[in-house]
Amino acid sequence: MTSGNAWIHHGWNGDVVNIRNQVKKPENFKFVKAKEGIPLGTDTFAIPANAPHPGTALTFINFVLDPENLEKNVNYFGYPMPYQGAKDAFAQLVKDDPSINVTTDDLEQGQQYRNLGRDGLRLWDETWTDFKAG
Repeated sequence: MTSGNAWIHHGWNGDVVNIRNQVKKPENFKFVKAKEGIPLGTDTFAIPANAPHPGTALTFINFVLDPENLEKNVNYFGYPMPYQGAKDAFAQLVKDDPSINVTTDDLEQGQQYRNLGRDGLRLWDETWTDFKAG
Protein backbone atom coordinates (compact mmCIF):
# COMPACT_ATOMS: atom_id res chain seq x y z
CA MET A 1 0.00 0.00 0.00
CA THR A 2 2.77 2.46 0.86
CA SER A 3 4.34 2.05 -2.59
CA GLY A 4 1.07 2.99 -4.30
CA ASN A 5 0.78 -0.35 -6.11
CA ALA A 6 -2.69 -1.07 -4.70
CA TRP A 7 -5.87 0.99 -4.48
CA ILE A 8 -7.80 -1.43 -2.32
CA HIS A 9 -6.62 -4.09 0.04
CA HIS A 10 -7.97 -6.29 2.81
CA GLY A 11 -6.38 -4.99 5.96
CA TRP A 12 -7.00 -4.58 9.64
CA ASN A 13 -7.76 -1.26 11.31
CA GLY A 14 -4.24 -1.11 12.72
CA ASP A 15 -2.77 -1.69 9.25
CA VAL A 16 -4.25 1.62 8.14
CA VAL A 17 -2.72 3.41 11.13
CA ASN A 18 0.64 1.77 10.38
CA ILE A 19 0.47 2.80 6.72
CA ARG A 20 -0.48 6.36 7.70
CA ASN A 21 2.67 6.48 9.86
CA GLN A 22 4.80 5.74 6.77
CA VAL A 23 3.42 7.91 3.98
CA LYS A 24 3.51 11.59 3.05
CA LYS A 25 -0.28 11.90 2.66
CA PRO A 26 -1.86 9.82 5.43
CA GLU A 27 -5.28 11.31 4.71
CA ASN A 28 -5.36 9.25 1.49
CA PHE A 29 -5.67 5.99 3.44
CA LYS A 30 -8.94 4.96 5.01
CA PHE A 31 -10.35 1.98 6.86
CA VAL A 32 -13.84 0.95 5.78
CA LYS A 33 -15.91 -1.52 7.74
CA ALA A 34 -17.61 -4.03 5.44
CA LYS A 35 -21.37 -4.08 5.90
CA GLU A 36 -21.22 -7.89 5.79
CA GLY A 37 -19.13 -7.96 8.95
CA ILE A 38 -15.57 -7.78 10.15
CA PRO A 39 -13.30 -10.79 10.55
CA LEU A 40 -12.14 -11.10 14.12
CA GLY A 41 -8.57 -11.93 14.92
CA THR A 42 -6.58 -11.95 18.12
CA ASP A 43 -2.93 -12.02 18.98
CA THR A 44 -1.60 -13.53 22.16
CA PHE A 45 1.60 -13.82 24.10
CA ALA A 46 2.75 -17.40 24.45
CA ILE A 47 5.83 -19.02 25.90
CA PRO A 48 6.50 -22.53 24.59
CA ALA A 49 6.78 -25.21 27.27
CA ASN A 50 10.35 -25.96 26.14
CA ALA A 51 11.49 -22.32 25.88
CA PRO A 52 15.13 -22.11 26.93
CA HIS A 53 14.62 -18.80 28.80
CA PRO A 54 11.00 -18.50 30.01
CA GLY A 55 11.98 -15.90 32.61
CA THR A 56 13.37 -13.64 29.90
CA ALA A 57 10.14 -14.09 27.94
CA LEU A 58 8.10 -13.08 30.99
CA THR A 59 10.33 -10.05 31.50
CA PHE A 60 9.74 -9.01 27.89
CA ILE A 61 5.97 -9.47 28.21
CA ASN A 62 5.98 -7.35 31.38
CA PHE A 63 7.99 -4.70 29.52
CA VAL A 64 5.51 -4.62 26.63
CA LEU A 65 2.54 -4.44 29.02
CA ASP A 66 3.96 -1.51 30.97
CA PRO A 67 1.44 1.34 30.41
CA GLU A 68 4.05 3.69 28.92
CA ASN A 69 5.15 1.05 26.42
CA LEU A 70 1.56 0.06 25.66
CA GLU A 71 0.84 3.65 24.68
CA LYS A 72 3.83 3.70 22.32
CA ASN A 73 2.71 0.41 20.74
CA VAL A 74 -0.87 1.60 20.28
CA ASN A 75 0.31 4.80 18.61
CA TYR A 76 2.73 2.95 16.34
CA PHE A 77 0.73 -0.16 15.43
CA GLY A 78 -2.77 1.27 15.75
CA TYR A 79 -4.40 -1.69 17.42
CA PRO A 80 -6.44 -1.58 20.61
CA MET A 81 -5.14 -3.63 23.51
CA PRO A 82 -7.22 -4.94 26.40
CA TYR A 83 -4.88 -3.68 29.10
CA GLN A 84 -4.95 -0.75 31.51
CA GLY A 85 -2.89 2.06 30.06
CA ALA A 86 -3.70 1.26 26.45
CA LYS A 87 -7.37 2.26 26.40
CA ASP A 88 -6.74 6.00 26.71
CA ALA A 89 -4.06 5.88 24.01
CA PHE A 90 -6.39 4.08 21.59
CA ALA A 91 -9.28 6.45 22.36
CA GLN A 92 -6.98 9.37 21.55
CA LEU A 93 -5.85 7.68 18.33
CA VAL A 94 -9.40 7.09 17.04
CA LYS A 95 -11.00 10.35 18.17
CA ASP A 96 -10.41 12.02 14.80
CA ASP A 97 -11.14 8.88 12.77
CA PRO A 98 -13.82 6.74 14.41
CA SER A 99 -13.84 4.33 11.44
CA ILE A 100 -10.72 2.62 12.78
CA ASN A 101 -12.43 1.98 16.10
CA VAL A 102 -13.84 -1.52 15.75
CA THR A 103 -16.42 -1.89 18.50
CA THR A 104 -18.06 -4.93 20.04
CA ASP A 105 -21.21 -3.98 18.10
CA ASP A 106 -19.20 -4.16 14.86
CA LEU A 107 -17.91 -7.59 15.82
CA GLU A 108 -21.38 -9.01 16.37
CA GLN A 109 -21.68 -9.10 12.57
CA GLY A 110 -18.15 -10.50 12.21
CA GLN A 111 -16.68 -13.93 11.83
CA GLN A 112 -14.37 -15.66 14.27
CA TYR A 113 -11.72 -17.86 12.73
CA ARG A 114 -12.16 -21.46 13.77
CA ASN A 115 -10.76 -24.90 13.16
CA LEU A 116 -12.20 -26.06 9.85
CA GLY A 117 -11.75 -29.76 10.54
CA ARG A 118 -10.59 -32.32 7.98
CA ASP A 119 -13.48 -31.81 5.52
CA GLY A 120 -13.31 -28.03 5.80
CA LEU A 121 -9.55 -28.00 5.19
CA ARG A 122 -9.99 -30.24 2.14
CA LEU A 123 -12.66 -27.90 0.74
CA TRP A 124 -10.51 -24.84 1.53
CA ASP A 125 -7.52 -26.40 -0.24
CA GLU A 126 -9.58 -27.38 -3.30
CA THR A 127 -11.12 -23.91 -3.55
CA TRP A 128 -7.76 -22.16 -3.17
CA THR A 129 -6.15 -24.49 -5.73
CA ASP A 130 -8.93 -23.80 -8.24
CA PHE A 131 -8.63 -20.06 -7.64
CA LYS A 132 -4.84 -20.05 -8.14
CA ALA A 133 -5.12 -22.22 -11.27
CA GLY A 134 -7.87 -20.02 -12.75
